[in-house]
Amino acid sequence: MKIAHPNCHALISTQGAQLLHWQPAITEQPVLWHSDKAFWKPGLPVRGGIPLCWPWFGKHQQPSHGFARLLEWTLTEQRQDADATYLAFELTDNEYTKHLWPYAFLARVHMILGKQCDIQLEVDCNVNTTAALHTYLRTGNVQGTTVTGLGEQYQDALQGLKPCSAGPALQLDGPVDRIYTTPPNTTVLKDTSFNREIKLDHRHHSDLVVWNPWHEGEHHLADVNAGQFQEFFCIETAAINRPCTNRLGVSISLPS
Repeated sequence: MKIAHPNCHALISTQGAQLLHWQPAITEQPVLWHSDKAFWKPGLPVRGGIPLCWPWFGKHQQPSHGFARLLEWTLTEQRQDADATYLAFELTDNEYTKHLWPYAFLARVHMILGKQCDIQLEVDCNVNTTAALHTYLRTGNVQGTTVTGLGEQYQDALQGLKPCSAGPALQLDGPVDRIYTTPPNTTVLKDTSFNREIKLDHRHHSDLVVWNPWHEGEHHLADVNAGQFQEFFCIETAAINRPCTNRLGVSISLPS
């Protein structure tokens, strides 16, 4: 689905109810990144945008990061006003999901796309789940970015989830895969290459995940071209260490 609004342009896939592209009219560069080499086949995850990881986060069950991003969602609302475009999608249990996960559920994704981007997952389910809004932010060069507002404690997935203490800011100089377990509500990525800041306001989250494979890791990703690790940084609004109740949301904006 293509969205053309005076305040932004956007692209959404009904597979996974996944926002792939969002570019406010005030910026020359998209805010979200997706791979030039992404798989565009039904049932395969699409690398980029904001994939939805649910009803589990991680690789401890298959498919990795849950089935929500692999299935077709139903568009239930589409409207537009002077400020934004409003979309809603639904996914419910079926024979395929019950084979993987034997629970009834109704999941909804709400999007508001305008000068800012707002994504909210709502879940009606009688069992604990984990979830993440796996946001790929577009960077001019990830080595020129600084991230603040992540929290003071994290688990390092590159060291077997080793507990670590964090400084006030993260500057990348190598691969990173962390789960911040005491996150604030607002995170800011400062990108010197594009001369901009991207602000993320998180809701109903217990964790923030940050990830970039660097050149050491991108060679293991079949849907990422060589050198593309420099073009993105993932900041994921998540509910992992405290299970997702029924909501998880993020708003993304470019402060003036």
